[in-house]
Amino acid sequence: MTDVAGRTVLITGGAGQLGRALGLRLAARGGQVVLWDRDGPALQTAADAIAEATGAAPWTHALDITDTEQVDAALARVRSEVGAVSVLVNNAGVASGSRLVDLDDATIRAQLTVNALAPLLLTKRVLPDLIARDSGHLVTIASAVGLQGVGIARLSAYVASKRAAVGMHEAVRHELRQDAPGVAHTLVCPYFIDTGMFRGTRPRWPPMLALEPVADAVVGAIEQDRPLVRMPWVIRLVGLLNLLPTAVTDRISDAMGVHRALETYEGRSAR
Repeated sequence: MTDVAGRTVLITGGAGQLGRALGLRLAARGGQVVLWDRDGPALQTAADAIAEATGAAPWTHALDITDTEQVDAALARVRSEVGAVSVLVNNAGVASGSRLVDLDDATIRAQLTVNALAPLLLTKRVLPDLIARDSGHLVTIASAVGLQGVGIARLSAYVASKRAAVGMHEAVRHELRQDAPGVAHTLVCPYFIDTGMFRGTRPRWPPMLALEPVADAVVGAIEQDRPLVRMPWVIRLVGLLNLLPTAVTDRISDAMGVHRALETYEGRSAR
């Protein structure tokens, strides 16, 4: 079991709705929460809200997690001011709901860099401390689309990035089994969450997930060292659907309205 009380908890994308909700819950449990985000004013707003609700003010660092020099400098500050990271929550993410042919190269690169490469490089930097102590917790906020056999029209770059994030987490999990079995790990694969990231998206079924139950589930998984969170329950059937012929799974996903859901997308760029 992971007890966050007194431990340094680093959350990327901390100014977004999910990052803020996780920070609030983990601060309330005694975690020394550190929030990273590129949006400085929004980051401060999130930190103030958490401090008001819990009486514990998070540490904040406004930075671009794709810039390794900024990441290294911020990590050094965290170690000196708060302590070595014990719980890492790779939460920052960007998305764009457009057909691949309509995406410019910069938007594609941004999704792959923020959602996949940046978490990989940050995890690499945090792992030595976790391995040395043989304790701590690695959390990857991925997506249901990162699971094998799941793809959604108009989310090609996002799907590619989240599939990479899932693969990274799985590979690191096996390395930890060999190098530091005391380090816990949680992979989070939710459906669309109603945070604004996918504003305007209208799936027929299942509906978007509410933020609060997702945050509760993630924190519960951290505390209970659960390795995998899939929400809602239908996502747990993905493995079974992969056994069916492609034509059958296509008809099922069409009936759910999945591949038309992004036609009304009005989302924003950052989690």
